[in-house]
Amino acid sequence: MTLTEALGAEIRAEAAAQRITIAELAKRADVNRSSLYTWIDAKTAFPIQGLEAVANVLRVRASELVARAEHRSRTHRSVTPAGQ
Repeated sequence: MTLTEALGAEIRAEAAAQRITIAELAKRADVNRSSLYTWIDAKTAFPIQGLEAVANVLRVRASELVARAEHRSRTHRSVTPAGQ
């Protein structure tokens, strides 16, 4: 799992924990919904301004989301069988 993929997973998890849909998250963060889906699905890199806007809505520091994503990415790599 790449860091970009892990960041998307962390944002999805945090939004779900707060019972906020991705569409609602986009609206509250004042970002284009399709752009947010593209970022979360790791199709394009998350722009720092978009990450900050999303983090503010979720009431989590952007750096905390990145740290969680780094942990998730490392953990996923350590349990993935070689060659996959």
